Amino acid sequence: MVNAALFDAMREAEALLIERLGAVTLAELAEQFDDIATRKGYQLPTP
Repeated sequence: MVNAALFDAMREAEALLIERLGAVTLAELAEQFDDIATRKGYQLPTP
């Protein structure tokens, strides 16, 4: 009974995670990364 409930909960959580990750683009991740890096003072080295 408990194992079945845990299995169902994990399956639902996995489906929700996959759905949410499917809505995230690489461009959005890159923009967020750049914003965080800039706020923390990171800069790309210049040649």
